[in-house]
Amino acid sequence: MRIARVRAYPLMARIEGLAEAPVSVPRSSTTADLIFAGYRALLVRIDTDDGRQGVGEGLVRLAPNAASAIIEALAPLLIGRDPRDVDVIWEDLYATMVNRGHTRGFMIEAISAIDIALWDLIAQERNLPLHKALGGTHHPTFPCYASSVRIKPPEAAAADARALVADGFEAIKLKIGRGPGRLHEDLDAVAAVRDAIGPDVRLMVDANGGYDLATAVRVARELTRLGCAWFEEPLPTDDLPGYAALRRKVDVPIAAGESWFTRTDFREALVRETVDVVQPDVSRCGGVSEAVKIARMASAFHVAFAPHTGQSSAVCLATSLHLAAAMPNTTTYEFIAADWSADQANPLRTELSDFDFANMRDGGTARAPDRPGIGMTVDWDAVERYRTEG
Repeated sequence: MRIARVRAYPLMARIEGLAEAPVSVPRSSTTADLIFAGYRALLVRIDTDDGRQGVGEGLVRLAPNAASAIIEALAPLLIGRDPRDVDVIWEDLYATMVNRGHTRGFMIEAISAIDIALWDLIAQERNLPLHKALGGTHHPTFPCYASSVRIKPPEAAAADARALVADGFEAIKLKIGRGPGRLHEDLDAVAAVRDAIGPDVRLMVDANGGYDLATAVRVARELTRLGCAWFEEPLPTDDLPGYAALRRKVDVPIAAGESWFTRTDFREALVRETVDVVQPDVSRCGGVSEAVKIARMASAFHVAFAPHTGQSSAVCLATSLHLAAAMPNTTTYEFIAADWSADQANPLRTELSDFDFANMRDGGTARAPDRPGIGMTVDWDAVERYRTEG
């Protein structure tokens, strides 16, 4: 089995008429319209000389064509290689630009897509689902939570939370993070949701980096009072000293990691004792190879693993299910139950393959696919419909 062809597909599905940013973003008055103009993804397809096809995804929230160009530039390093040499290939790809400082961003997101596609091929060649190919299934089923109740007035947030509980979810994540000036709105929303769902449903709270340290301490103490399961990304992603200080000051568990890249970022976070739960995104952190290393490194620090998914395509979501099943320290899985737009579901999740994401959940638990590889057949005609040059 040798790599014969590598192709990249930058994708975008436009969103029309989004009223306000559905999550906290810096300088939202000027950035939100651009960031949330559409659902974006980068797919990569790797074909082998024996007729197999592997698919991977790079997480991009802007300019998927930039990561696509990197894939095209890296393709000569892949042609003729054995996909089963996945770790060697990863190090070769990383080596091309590491001494130029490209250890994060589009470069690693592009490598992530390639790595997922290689693991898809490896598992297919072994006729195993990916979680079996990674060493076995620690969790045939595992807890999942509904992601997410978006930033809304308290009454609307409470109504959304009640609907998710009625749908069988036993854990829910709520978005906050409007900043210190609107702290009362955030705390009112948390209280309203907790009142709506009762004390027995787990409630996670995600600020997407929206607070400074002093504000995060205030919020965390209120979340502790309300019995919240974790406080996700309370601070900007690069503020590791702040995370360490926050964790020393509060009792609610701290979760983070969706914006970190490679085992190096996570090593620093773990050594500094910044988090109780790591949340690498397989399509951003360096692919399956790095996500496995990160999860196992976290287990050595007795830190839980909960893979991030978010508004990605079915490729990332399915791959993350396999990781959740295969990693010993998995605590829960992020099951996407609400899109950025209430009126436009993300078609990159629902239209690009035969993967039935809803079938992976039973109430408050989820499971990994049992088909070989990552468990899907991609509709490349549908992919072409969302291909973008911008």
